[in-house]
Amino acid sequence: SVPPQRDLELEHAVLQWIMTVVHKKPSGDYDTFIQDGSVLSRVMTSIVFNSVPMDTIEDNWGTDPVLDRINTVIREIRRYGVVDVFEPADLKELRNIPKVTKVLAQLSKLAASDKRSLLSTTRAQ
Repeated sequence: SVPPQRDLELEHAVLQWIMTVVHKKPSGDYDTFIQDGSVLSRVMTSIVFNSVPMDTIEDNWGTDPVLDRINTVIREIRRYGVVDVFEPADLKELRNIPKVTKVLAQLSKLAASDKRSLLSTTRAQ
């Protein structure tokens, strides 16, 4: 099977967005930056306060802490309103990074419109 095509422009945009949200620069490339789910957990937590508990982000316990963390992130992304999410292996095993990128792009759009509506409600008063 042919791996899905990567959209480098979209990846770049998503990476920029992640860096503004978590105030962190990747030490390696985009894939490895997001691979273990901890950066994405931080993204979710800053969009929805406490959506991913800090101990889950820092956690290295259990049989597969990375998988647990990625599952939590996926659950929270879905709860936030992204309907079509990625599978844990898409991220953990870098099986389908384009899919992960699309989901994150969608998430950033939702978060931006959320922020706008928050701003407009506070201004209106």
